[in-house]
Amino acid sequence: MASGSSPSGSGFLCTFVRGLVDLESHRAAIDDLAQRSIEANPFYQPWMLFPALVGLGGSSRVGFLLVFQEDSVGRAGTLCGFFPILEAERHHGIPVRGVALLTHMYCLLAVPLVDRDAGKAVLERFFDYCRLRRMGIVEFPSVATDGAFHGLLVDVVQEQSLSIRIERRFLRGFFRVPGSPTEYLAQAFSGRTRKHFRRQRERLAALGQLEYSALESSPDPQQWIDDFLALEASGWKGREGTALASLDAHRTFFEAASSEAISRRQMVGSALRLDGRMIAGRVAFVAGSGSFLFKIAYDETLEALSPGYLLEIETIEAGLPDPVRWTDSCTAPGNTMYRRLWSDTRTIEAIVLSLGSFGGDVALTAVPLLRAVKRRLVRRSGSPGQRQAPTLTDRPT
Repeated sequence: MASGSSPSGSGFLCTFVRGLVDLESHRAAIDDLAQRSIEANPFYQPWMLFPALVGLGGSSRVGFLLVFQEDSVGRAGTLCGFFPILEAERHHGIPVRGVALLTHMYCLLAVPLVDRDAGKAVLERFFDYCRLRRMGIVEFPSVATDGAFHGLLVDVVQEQSLSIRIERRFLRGFFRVPGSPTEYLAQAFSGRTRKHFRRQRERLAALGQLEYSALESSPDPQQWIDDFLALEASGWKGREGTALASLDAHRTFFEAASSEAISRRQMVGSALRLDGRMIAGRVAFVAGSGSFLFKIAYDETLEALSPGYLLEIETIEAGLPDPVRWTDSCTAPGNTMYRRLWSDTRTIEAIVLSLGSFGGDVALTAVPLLRAVKRRLVRRSGSPGQRQAPTLTDRPT
């Protein structure tokens, strides 16, 4: 159900929409805003957002705040802000109302779509709307510190003297397209490591015809996607039921999103094939001049020959299509694979802020204290006999 527009008194109107049915009428405007956004985010574009919410079954819980610039007669004109949000009545158990930008297992960046020419005013209207709804806490669960939105957020928080807490901070591998792939690889890997990978490639090539293929140049993109899904499902993800093809709803989401992305030239992929069979593959969604690595897969029966690593090297050597100039690995905290493979990193922060209410300020500052108390109680309750020395087979969590 859609709410009416709320006056802001500053040239902008806010409209809140609940559910995808009512949001559909704004689809074209959101698509247009995505091209003008201060920071590109494919996960909030309708072609990816809609099928994701349908596939994950959570569309009824999500609300959407749209910020429009007023036209000459005071009606909603150009869309300048799009905020997919989840509302909550408690913050880490503390009774204070809050709102969080949407994130889910297939949403790897929670940056709203904000017009680059009206960013400050739009973010201020978003905060005004949250205050009007008596929201004490606002959460941005996944923001890149090198992105333009992070800078905008810091400026507005500073101007309004808001209190913030960094809930979490971690690094993700980040790749910038080099001027010379050969020089890049020479700097990224030692001579010994490069020699090792050359031998691995030679061993793979000895098993049959080894070829590199790109999704964007495939004569049959749908077959390319089907091959990738089958490859991912053949490994441990398939056995544990976490592969895209393991659940019909998740496969439907990916097929719908990838089909639309391919038609928009917003998807890139690369693969290694052995005698025509895909043995390693990767797919990434494109927004602006960047790409976001979404899924990787490789043939586990050939794991000893490093097909996944070899594919990454082949992709660097082959280059990425224009206009892609960088790739975010989109890895989870603790995953260091791409940080070892690529030369650069980017910092991701989960940011929580209070909008200035007493309840919001208390909740913001109380959570770290409550966590410290909990850790101390856990340490006191444990006995020496319950603690075990780590073994060589233990893996870090």
